Amino acid sequence: MRVVLIETATPDRPGSMKRYAGLIELALAGEDSIELSRVSLAPSDKALARYPRQLRMPMHHATIAWRARRLAERTPADVYHLVDGSHGYVARWLPPRRCVVTSHDIIPYLQGEGRFSVPSPSRSGQWLIKTSLCGLGIAARVVAVSKQTAMDVQQVDPGMSNRLVVIPNALLPSMCPPTSEVLPDWNARRKAERPYVLHIGNNGFYKNRMGAVRIFEQVRKLFDGRLILAGPPPDAALKALIEARGLASSVEFVVDPDDRVVKSLYRMACLLLFPSVYEGFGWPPLEAMAWGCPVVCSRGGSLPEVVGDAALLDDVDNEAGLAAHCLNVLQNRAIADRLVMAGHARAAEYSIERFRAGLLGVYRSLA
Repeated sequence: MRVVLIETATPDRPGSMKRYAGLIELALAGEDSIELSRVSLAPSDKALARYPRQLRMPMHHATIAWRARRLAERTPADVYHLVDGSHGYVARWLPPRRCVVTSHDIIPYLQGEGRFSVPSPSRSGQWLIKTSLCGLGIAARVVAVSKQTAMDVQQVDPGMSNRLVVIPNALLPSMCPPTSEVLPDWNARRKAERPYVLHIGNNGFYKNRMGAVRIFEQVRKLFDGRLILAGPPPDAALKALIEARGLASSVEFVVDPDDRVVKSLYRMACLLLFPSVYEGFGWPPLEAMAWGCPVVCSRGGSLPEVVGDAALLDDVDNEAGLAAHCLNVLQNRAIADRLVMAGHARAAEYSIERFRAGLLGVYRSLA
C-alpha cells in the first residue's frame, strides 16, 4: 500500500506539524506493507521573501492550492494523508475515497464563534477556516488527535461522526529517556542552585504565556527561583507585562530551542506550568512527565483527557488556584513524588505502538 503524507508547513522551519509527520514516518518504519513518502506543498521562506510582507500569507496558501491540484496526477497513491487539517482545503483536489485528514484542533473556528475572550480572526481568515473545515467533510476519514477535538469537529458537522477516528498522538522515542538520563530524585531539581518553573509554548493567545507570568508572580512570593519561557521570542505585550510586574530578573527566555535543549529543560525543571486556554492535544505535559517533571496545567480543551490524574489541574481563569498547585508541588516533596510516578505511568500509555496500530487501521479501511 502506498501512502503519501502531505505537508503544508513551511519546509525550512521546525514546528509541530513537521513533528507529527515525522512521528507517522517513524511509526510506520519497517512496516513491510506500507510504502511511505512525504510531499511538501508549501513554499519556502526564501521564496516568500520575494513578496511584500502583507502578501506572504496569501501566497503561501495560493502556492499550496496550485501544487495540490496536480498532486494526485503526479504522485499516485492508495492513501493520501493530509497531516494538518488547518489546510483542509487541499482535500478538494484529492481522491475523496483515498483521503485522510488529521485535525489537531479547530481553535481558530472556535475563536471566530466567540468561544474565547479575544478578537475574532479577520474576514479572510474566517473564510479560510470555513473552507478548510469543508475539506474535512470531503475526506473519507478524519483523524482527531483527541476525543475533545473529535467532539469539536462533530459539533461543527454532525454528519462527520461516522468518518471520525480518534488516534491520540504518541511520544517520540527521543522524548522517552532511558532511566539513566532521568534524575532519580526530584528533590535534586528543587535544591538546584537556580531552580526554575518551565513553560513551553508560542505567543498564540491559547498558549497563555501572559497567564503563566501572572501565575508565576504569585508563586515567586514563596519560591526563590525563575520562570523559563521556552518558545519564540516574546512579543511586545509579554515583555511589557514582565516589566510592569517587576519580573525582568526572574523570567528568562529560551528562544526556539531544539529537542536537545528542550529535553535538558525538562530534565532539570521543578515543574511544568501549562495554563493553556485551549489545547487540541498538548504534547509538553506528556513530554515533561516522561522526563520526571511534575505538571500543573489548566483544564483547557483536551488537557484533562491527556494528563488524567497525573497532574494538578484547575480552570484557566483561576490563576490563584494554579499558583497554589505550583506551591503545593514546590513545597511538598510527597506531592511532587506522587506526580512523578503517576506521570511516568501516564506517559507510557502514549506509545508509538498504539499510534501505529491506529494509523494502520485507518489506512487499511480505505485500501
